Amino acid sequence: MAGDVKRYVTSWSVCQLRKPSQQKQAGLMVPIVPKKPWEYTGVDFVGPLPRTQSGNAYLLVFVDYFSKWIEVCAVRESTARVAASKFLSEIFARPGSPNYLISDRGSPFVSELFEHTVSALGSTHRLTTAYHPQTNATERVNMTLKTAIRAYVSDKHTAWDRFLPQICFALRTAPHDSTSLNPSMMLYGRELDTPLDLIVQPSCDGLDDPDVQYPETLRATLRDAHHHARAAFILFNVRHDPALLSCCPAGEDLERAACNYCFSVGYFRQNKSLKAEQSHGLTNI
Repeated sequence: MAGDVKRYVTSWSVCQLRKPSQQKQAGLMVPIVPKKPWEYTGVDFVGPLPRTQSGNAYLLVFVDYFSKWIEVCAVRESTARVAASKFLSEIFARPGSPNYLISDRGSPFVSELFEHTVSALGSTHRLTTAYHPQTNATERVNMTLKTAIRAYVSDKHTAWDRFLPQICFALRTAPHDSTSLNPSMMLYGRELDTPLDLIVQPSCDGLDDPDVQYPETLRATLRDAHHHARAAFILFNVRHDPALLSCCPAGEDLERAACNYCFSVGYFRQNKSLKAEQSHGLTNI
């Protein structure tokens, strides 16, 4: 059964045509290793997309670096006022202010309004290095969101905002590669029930058992999940860059480790920041 499912998914034409390559790229790797939920939060705009019947043309995406939980808002414009308003209503008013908010250097995020809002709510705003979007985990989420939207909308290009709740639920309940746990377990200490779950299995949260102290059970579950995630972050980074293993002796923080890749004069590299007619995608070092 598992083999049949794998063959079906890998042969599905939509995935083959739409999903980008995940081939590992060379370069320095200095991963951010968060210690708790909402310590580091990424934010970014996606768009412009085809304007929907509701007038939305952009996505504003927030992602928690630790749990991988996402908040996605369909908005009409990508302005500092929109970004500040959604940060207040979707992040500060729900999980609370993150320690660090990471964004790119887009004009909405470097504006005085946005900077003052983030600072007033107690967070430290950090900007990614120019032309190095990998620092912001939201960039990877954006890729996944756009792929999912393409698969959902088919020919309904002006109705993509209707599918956001289903897409977000799928991402929040799917195990993440770097932790092997889904975001809901990391954040709430439990799996989110689907309609099928409510039909085929009874609730076993212990709320009806007087001998079970639910707060203590939840606290223990979250502690175990977070401990597992911290270890998984390190293993995930080492698996994607084995050189980190030699760079990091036992107990050393991965954030201080980096691996150099040597380049020689005359090498060509792909530069996506230049237009195709300028360099045909290649830049001489």
